[in-house]
Amino acid sequence: MALGRGGRITGVAHARGKESDRISSTVGLLRCFGMEASESEDGVEVAGGQVPLRPDLPVDSMDDHRLAMAAMALASKCGGIVNGSEACAVSDPGFIERLMTIGGGDA
Repeated sequence: MALGRGGRITGVAHARGKESDRISSTVGLLRCFGMEASESEDGVEVAGGQVPLRPDLPVDSMDDHRLAMAAMALASKCGGIVNGSEACAVSDPGFIERLMTIGGGDA
């Protein structure tokens, strides 16, 4: 959404009680890459047309495969270090390898 037209996700308050508070964690992850996002009680709003910036510090995926995959995809655009990137294997064991083959070599 941040790289595209932006948008809002609502009705996902249950995402706050998972491995991490995925709403807050997603907003935090985007902010690590210099992107704008805001959270509501039951969702997230993301401005569109944004360009990720290389984070100064390693990005913590909180060992959540969804956050790790999002962070790796963003890092493939601008570089950076993602702690816990191995969590991607939970849902897609070949994700990082495929990402690297399509131009994500700087992540």
